[in-house]
Amino acid sequence: MRLSLSILLGLCALHSVHAFERREINLEYVTGIARDLAAKPYTSPSDALPQELVALDFDEYRKIRFNKDKALWKTAGLPFQVDFFHNGYIYPETVQINEYSDTHSQQIPYVKDFFNFELTGVNPDEWDLQGYAGLRIRTPLNKPDVFDDVLVFQGASYLRALGRDQYYGISARGIAVGTGGDNEEFPRFSRFWLKKPAPDARSLEILALLEGPSVTGAYRFYLTPGENTQIEVTARIFRRQDARGDIYFAPLTSMFWYGEARDQLIGDWRPEVHDSDGLLINDGTSWIWRPLTNYPGNHLTVFPTEKLHGFGLLQRDRLFANYQDLSEHYHERPSAWVQTQGTWPKGDVVLFEFHQDTETVDNMVAFFRPTEEPKPGVPYELNYWLNFQFADPDTKLQKIEATRIGDSWHHADAETFILDISAPDKFKPVEIRDLTARLSADGAEIVQQPHIMYNPETTGLRVHFDLRALPQTELADLQLQLWRGDQPLSEMWIYQWRP
Repeated sequence: MRLSLSILLGLCALHSVHAFERREINLEYVTGIARDLAAKPYTSPSDALPQELVALDFDEYRKIRFNKDKALWKTAGLPFQVDFFHNGYIYPETVQINEYSDTHSQQIPYVKDFFNFELTGVNPDEWDLQGYAGLRIRTPLNKPDVFDDVLVFQGASYLRALGRDQYYGISARGIAVGTGGDNEEFPRFSRFWLKKPAPDARSLEILALLEGPSVTGAYRFYLTPGENTQIEVTARIFRRQDARGDIYFAPLTSMFWYGEARDQLIGDWRPEVHDSDGLLINDGTSWIWRPLTNYPGNHLTVFPTEKLHGFGLLQRDRLFANYQDLSEHYHERPSAWVQTQGTWPKGDVVLFEFHQDTETVDNMVAFFRPTEEPKPGVPYELNYWLNFQFADPDTKLQKIEATRIGDSWHHADAETFILDISAPDKFKPVEIRDLTARLSADGAEIVQQPHIMYNPETTGLRVHFDLRALPQTELADLQLQLWRGDQPLSEMWIYQWRP
């Protein structure tokens, strides 16, 4: 079945509420809807799913399969195809999905024949659904004749994307509200508009409407797949008059269970388990690397920035030997890098970490918090590129590659810290005499100063030092950076040590 505008007209003859409109759809159009909604009281989604869909568990829900022969734009031979997700399980809210061109717009009605229910035992014949739970965009990403996943929107304002040869891991969100606090909210993308691509298009434009108790928003996503899949994002947010939670931008959500900084967990044979292993920040004057941690409790770390250039949750460790997992492919999970566009306001990059004893829960969140919050009735716009990639951003500095911690062999009640750091090209061990390691430890005593060594196994550098926690210290703030003369050689390593 070809889901072009003309065929959709035929489908909509059976769904008269879905009108074919001669209308110009653009970001301004969606902005108008968001502005109007923000001036009205928030109304919760009223979707009432059939009980048999609500009762599905995760495995049962996954058995509802979209028939890819019904994908939007498949028979037209276009460079992108779109699948739809069925409602059910933890996805009760219906999302309205529209196709548009330069002059027309058409809502895509719910069609049960798009799905295969044979493995589920549910009967769709008496349902009266009005939309879908989300959408998946596919394109020839890895092979010219195979349409692979490249971008998914499903649940609240979550989206996940893939570059070439990557496996799903980290997620992004359109917005975060009150993360880590008592007033946390999860606004959702309630409507999408997909612009029909040209036959030779290399990018795809998507518009989305955001709705939540504290905010509304209009979004433009411009997707360009490739080795580094990039999404250019324009976010226009309207704060409601009675908004409760703080509003955070460009949030990233990932999973960190354990890495090389702690002993292997009892009961699990893998050396490391994580989708991301660190937060990287470019504040315009320096590059900061903060390894992720999974300490007990909830922890909020704030990095003030006058002029943010970028931040991201990265999967820096790319060696299979450090995971040994043939099914989860942790070494091939993408990093997500937010690159600011234009001048962003003064604010903070915030890292929220909450403890988990499993790899099935995303427990890491990073976002931007502006110092001056959006005001009710006034559009607040930020623009950025969201990159899903293997490679790190080019910092021009040496990278912190690993952080290890263990009992000191030489000092009682002390811990040894070992940092592996990359070295410049053609670095000679004799050049270590020109380097210094600048270490600060707030809340800890430095019982052995940093010592820099050449690591012939990695052709990199290793720095080790010993710390002893001061009495009653619950949290020690640590910083280390390598310098050559009066110039920084490495990123700034920042770590929160909980003895």
